Amino acid sequence: MAPLPVSGAPASPNAPVTETQAQAATTAPSAAANTRAEDEARERIASLEREAKALSTAEPHTAALLFHEVGLLWEEPLKNPRNAAVAFQNAYKLAPRYLVNIRAARRLFADVGNWQMVLQLMDAELAATDDARHQAALLFEKGIILQERLSRDEESAACLKQCLERRPTDVVVLTQLESVYAARNDALALVEVYRLIAATVQQPSLRAHYLTAAGLLLEERLKQKEGAAALFREAFALDRSDLQLLAAMKRLAEREGRVDELLAALGAEAAALGAQAAPAYLQIAKVYERNDRKDDALAALLAARQVSPNEPLVLSELAGIYETQGRFEELSDVLLARVGSLNDESELVATNLRLAALYEEVLKRESDAAARYQAIVARIPGHAAALAGLGKLYYRMQDWERLVAVFDAEVAAAEDAKQKAARMYKAAEILEERLGRQEDAISRYNACLQLQPGYLPAQKALTRLYERQGRFAELVAMYEQDLLQTSDRDQLITTLNKMAVVYEDRLGDLDHAIECMKRILDLASDHLPTIRNLARLYERASRFRELLETHDLEASLAGDTKQVLSLLHRNAEILDENLKDRAGAISAYERVLALSPSYLPALKALGRLYAQDGRWEKLVDMYRAESESSASTEQAAALIYKIGELYEQRLNQDNEAIASYNEALMLAPSYFPALRALARIYRAQAAWESLVEVLRAEAANRTDPLERANALYQAAAIWEEQLLRPELAIDTYQEVLRLTPAHAATLRALERLYRRRTT
Repeated sequence: MAPLPVSGAPASPNAPVTETQAQAATTAPSAAANTRAEDEARERIASLEREAKALSTAEPHTAALLFHEVGLLWEEPLKNPRNAAVAFQNAYKLAPRYLVNIRAARRLFADVGNWQMVLQLMDAELAATDDARHQAALLFEKGIILQERLSRDEESAACLKQCLERRPTDVVVLTQLESVYAARNDALALVEVYRLIAATVQQPSLRAHYLTAAGLLLEERLKQKEGAAALFREAFALDRSDLQLLAAMKRLAEREGRVDELLAALGAEAAALGAQAAPAYLQIAKVYERNDRKDDALAALLAARQVSPNEPLVLSELAGIYETQGRFEELSDVLLARVGSLNDESELVATNLRLAALYEEVLKRESDAAARYQAIVARIPGHAAALAGLGKLYYRMQDWERLVAVFDAEVAAAEDAKQKAARMYKAAEILEERLGRQEDAISRYNACLQLQPGYLPAQKALTRLYERQGRFAELVAMYEQDLLQTSDRDQLITTLNKMAVVYEDRLGDLDHAIECMKRILDLASDHLPTIRNLARLYERASRFRELLETHDLEASLAGDTKQVLSLLHRNAEILDENLKDRAGAISAYERVLALSPSYLPALKALGRLYAQDGRWEKLVDMYRAESESSASTEQAAALIYKIGELYEQRLNQDNEAIASYNEALMLAPSYFPALRALARIYRAQAAWESLVEVLRAEAANRTDPLERANALYQAAAIWEEQLLRPELAIDTYQEVLRLTPAHAATLRALERLYRRRTT
């Protein structure tokens, strides 16, 4: 270090006392005590200077100590910084590493604001000490002077960086560095400062605080998530009560998917929050739930409920778990607690409904269920679901009077006339069936009809009561009254239908029932259901001519051809069976076939009538038409066969019969009735070769070997006996033996033929 500079001319080492006395003469107080002290100090200075000079060569360090003491005396009590600086300079020359002397000189120049000199002295002190802690403190102080006194920011930053590189352990220096770097917004340096503070302090919570602060800077400002994670975990190992640290640990654990770490952080948060820990326990429960640890989730929620017994979210989650596990007693307890904490009306109602259903359907505690419904009704008198629930309970409990009261409340609450009528009907039903108050029931049923004319359940009930009491006149009068209360055509029709039912079923008065149907047709002449009912009544009353007219009317309105055919077919049946009008029936069936020539029921019926009248040509035409509509060739073959029979047996036209039988065989080659018929005709006509062909065809279509053999045997016999063709007969007999080698008749025939051949 260069010699310590001193402001003004240097003081003579031989006359320091004189200068001091001169200064003292101008500034010393008048008090005698001060004068004596200054005189003693000067004498002491003179003595020390002489001794120091004497020792400066032999014992420089001792001499430096003496010069340092001289400087202190000049500084205090003599108040002469100039001479003090000279003394400190002399001491420095003799002992450059004498730190006490350097610090005293630095203090002296700092007092007078000579910051350049202060910096030089600091450099000297830095050079004189090997203590890193001391160096760090000096570098920090130097950096602050450069910034605040000399505005040399870059040098200040470099100096502070050197300070930080020496990893100071002085908490005071570190906290001052924290303030500086915070003001400079230097996140990276702050991280290092916080780490150093954490390494320096002893209290675990304080160490954790600074590690957390460093981690937050790394995470949020420097985006170094891995470094931040390490710091957070180190802090968490030290202290688990810092909510900011716990929040960071939760973020970290969620980001990295570390379930156990997340649970540990949440558990620590819950412990730290105490009575406010419900949200933390909720989070713990959700983590357990996601990891399918149902029991642990439940335990967390129970812990949450301990600290916050009425927390809605906790109760809601508990309810979900209890319901999933089928723990309905606990579920009811939770829901009941939740009801007590709810202010929202809609949620209160929903929870009470759920609780009531639980009591009613699962726990079978009907009185508790009723209490929940009543709680809803007390708040919302016309609440539909609650009233419905009460109604169901009272019904199950057979408390009929209260059930009627519930229905009355529903009637009062309902705005729609239909709903009022429905509830009124229920009340009347209870009065009738459970309480036996039939007159009250009738009164309410009539009230239903006033609210909703034509209300079918009430009408049925009144019908039942009137019937039970034999009051049919009142029943019909009720319906007539309904007719007067409405102009709606459909409702009029409905009521007239009901009247017709009473007349028909209760009074057995078909004529009045028919009159009701006619009244409907006066309102709607094309009303098909009424036309059909009228037809039914006419049939019951055996009024067949009117029935025919009604069927004709329905057929004229029907859009479906099948339905028209059915009606016309029914008319034909009535003419045939009921009115015994065969000609009319035939005409009616022909009308049906004019619409649908292939309509099988008409074809069959008409064929029957033609047969009864002996109109065989017409019957042939019917069979022909029916065959063309047959679903299978076998059915068609059977019909063509019948045609052949008609030609053979009724019309005596054998050729036409043969043609028909052959046609049947073309449709169904194995149709044996046709084969037998042809065989019969050919045998009668002695058409032996044709008969042989028929027998061979029969054999070809037989599956049983013996039957085939018998058919061939007959053919062989014809060759032998009728056509006198022994060779062909022998060939055919041999075919028989190939089928049945032991066929006795064939063996005898062959023996006979062979014997003839030899003779």
